Amino acid sequence: MTEQEKMQRGEWYDANYDAELLRQRQETDGICFDYNHTRPGDPRREDILRKLLKTEILPDGLEMLAPVYMDYGRNVHFGRHVFCNHGCYFMSTKRLLYGNGGTTMML
Repeated sequence: MTEQEKMQRGEWYDANYDAELLRQRQETDGICFDYNHTRPGDPRREDILRKLLKTEILPDGLEMLAPVYMDYGRNVHFGRHVFCNHGCYFMSTKRLLYGNGGTTMML
């Protein structure tokens, strides 16, 4: 079983020596860097955020203030009208759901 499979199953895993997990985190770090270094109101921000969250459609009213940090990005999902303040860190090894009447973290 790969370290990524262990991570997804909620088992003990070692992300520091798994080439694929290292590659994914490095890619996500780069996307976060791009997002965090844009000006508020920059039209590129939505494109970068879609790339970070690996989605084609962002929920209505999602506001994410930079800087933001994520491990993998693909596991973070937002509902409508979610506000993320400066300095949010999403440890996204498992599915995280935020919004639409409350916050749910699926572990």
